[in-house]
Amino acid sequence: MRGRHFQRILRRRRWIILSVAVMLVAGLLFAIPGLASARGEKRIEYNFLFEHTDGTTTRVTGTGTQNDTFIPDAGGTSATDPSGMIVHISCSDPFTDGWGVKQGPDPIADSEWRIFWYYIVHYEGTQVKKTCGTPEPPAPPPNPAIDIEKATNGEDADLPTGPQVRVGSTVTWTYVVTNTGNTALTDVVVADDKEGSITCPQDRLAVGESMTCTEQGIAQVGQYANVAEVIAVGPAAAPATPIEKGSVYTFLFEHTDGTTTLVTGTATQNDTFIPDAGGTSATDPSGMIVHVSCSDPFTDGWGVKQGPDPVVDSEWRVLSYYIVKYDKGEIKKTCGTPIPNTRTVRDSDPSHYLGVAGDPGIDIEKATNGLDADLPGTGPNLRVGDPVTWTYVVRNTGAVDLYDVAVNDDREGFVGTIDFLPVGGSRTFTKTGYALAGLPGGEYENWGCVVGYTQDGVEVEDCDPSHYDPPGDYPEPPTPAGVDLEKATNGQDADQGTGPRIAIGATVTWTYV
Repeated sequence: MRGRHFQRILRRRRWIILSVAVMLVAGLLFAIPGLASARGEKRIEYNFLFEHTDGTTTRVTGTGTQNDTFIPDAGGTSATDPSGMIVHISCSDPFTDGWGVKQGPDPIADSEWRIFWYYIVHYEGTQVKKTCGTPEPPAPPPNPAIDIEKATNGEDADLPTGPQVRVGSTVTWTYVVTNTGNTALTDVVVADDKEGSITCPQDRLAVGESMTCTEQGIAQVGQYANVAEVIAVGPAAAPATPIEKGSVYTFLFEHTDGTTTLVTGTATQNDTFIPDAGGTSATDPSGMIVHVSCSDPFTDGWGVKQGPDPVVDSEWRVLSYYIVKYDKGEIKKTCGTPIPNTRTVRDSDPSHYLGVAGDPGIDIEKATNGLDADLPGTGPNLRVGDPVTWTYVVRNTGAVDLYDVAVNDDREGFVGTIDFLPVGGSRTFTKTGYALAGLPGGEYENWGCVVGYTQDGVEVEDCDPSHYDPPGDYPEPPTPAGVDLEKATNGQDADQGTGPRIAIGATVTWTYV
């Protein structure tokens, strides 16, 4: 009895053990793919923000399986067409000052683009093994900029001659100033080289904000030109944070036209490439190697050891600088003068007008077969059907150039147009037809008329009649009969040589159709 009971217990436990074993096997089967995935292929996810020297940024993301990988849109040769480059996406390259030590933007070859921010994640299967950089990009660096557009009497007359304005009349200039940078601007001042200081509604502009300033004057005779300039102040690049060892530098570069560029950064060696550090033009400073040790005082703005050269880099020089030397995170030396973290920006725009001393005017003189037949009886005597030629001589008799001049005939229709007719200029048109019967008991009469416009839309016009005298209302002559002659030699249409070959003395037959 006790033996049977023990056997029943064993049978129950055997089913329990079997169930547990099945569950363990199933769990392992479920876990093994996860384990395989955790030990799967390595991959690297990257997120880069590339910055151009003009402040343009390009953000690129992707995944690579090896440290050095080609990243499209990663920098390049221009702000609008970054072509890509090979970048080292392992966390073993910190991209100091935006440049890659192993692979990536090079301070010489890729000087227009550098890495402003990056975040790299190393995976092994689904497991994160390492990250470097910062998950969120910092705010873009300050890039103050301003634009001014000047107009004369509503016309953006950057080039002469501009609108024609009557001498002594009022000229109105408008100055539209726009904050085109990514920071607010203060101390906005507008001036005109001829009209002096311009009053504007405000002296501050938010990002993207515009304002319109106006000024009036009295038109002078002849070609007039004046240039507007706007100056404003905005924040420059934020000063670099302290470093363990090396130099933190701030340079204010000045262009020959008065433009300034403030650049800051860090360097671990004395001679370092600084993007935006001078260059060949005020709008595209390309950077240069500068000696950031305190052993170079940049006399008169030029570097003795490295930096702006009075010949090679003559358009840019160092206006002021401040260098802080660090060792083990502590300040060891400073040189230069601390520079305010601001930047002056400016822009200019010309405008023109032509002062004229008289009114617009236009004249048209029409003739029939060469006769100025303004009055009846002064024109030619023509039979019905005789050819007629009308001439229309158009002259600008005023003191203002004319545009969009159109000539028409009340009986013959459209004659012609003149896009531009200067003061004193003339143009002759002709139109042909056949004589028609005159009005009952009278002559044939038609009028030539011309209409033109000044540059500011003032209309001028003139008309002139002309006549001819048909002696009688004869019927129009019938259309002349047509005739054609085709000659052949021995049946050949030999219009050109040599024609058929015929033996001397043989008969030649010509046919005339």
